[in-house]
Amino acid sequence: RTWRQLLYHKDKWVTREMAEFIWNNYQNPITVNQIAKAGGVSRRECFRCFRMIINQTPTEYLNQYRLSMAAHLLTSGNQPLAAVSEACGFENISYFTKLFKKRYGMLPSQFRE
Repeated sequence: RTWRQLLYHKDKWVTREMAEFIWNNYQNPITVNQIAKAGGVSRRECFRCFRMIINQTPTEYLNQYRLSMAAHLLTSGNQPLAAVSEACGFENISYFTKLFKKRYGMLPSQFRE
């Protein structure tokens, strides 16, 4: 293997470690520093790995994951929107609604129907 192949393989492994941290903790407030620590890398390296492997920032990935979990909750239950938002780690329901509409093209209440 070339050094580039080895570096890419390492980046994939580190990014997976950081993604697993997100999957296991998305309900809680998460900082980029915590995500980086989960991968054993610096904040700057965290951003580089996410850009290279996933083509998103760590924050974008976290929000997309939270939104996908919210979509699941919206279609599998009848919790109030505020409860869904909070369960998925969003501290502000209006921010949740804004991101949800941007991703899915409709409000969470419309998505549920």
